[in-house]
Amino acid sequence: MKQRYGKLVRDLIPQKLRLDGFVVNEREMDDDEYKRELLYLLIEEAENLRKAGYDPNNKEELQSKMADIFELIETIVKEFNLSKDEIENLQAKKRAEEGGFEKKIFLESTIK
Repeated sequence: MKQRYGKLVRDLIPQKLRLDGFVVNEREMDDDEYKRELLYLLIEEAENLRKAGYDPNNKEELQSKMADIFELIETIVKEFNLSKDEIENLQAKKRAEEGGFEKKIFLESTIK
């Protein structure tokens, strides 16, 4: 049965699928498509993390999804030629100016 994926996958996934007896149709993306797909995959993995977070008894799954996101973030930093130091400085600046998320504030509404 044919299964369509149409998405960026980790480098060893096609090889693993072949070892499992699948015929794999793959191609290498150009740089622009690759960057776009990295960002799409980050959204997908964030959704997977959200779903995993609903089960407080499955810490392993939550950690696994975080590992996927960390891998994607590191790749995005590299591929977009970003500076990890600059990002961390901006993170600290935003935390100083706007706070973090420790107080668990849920903003219901505002009126002006």
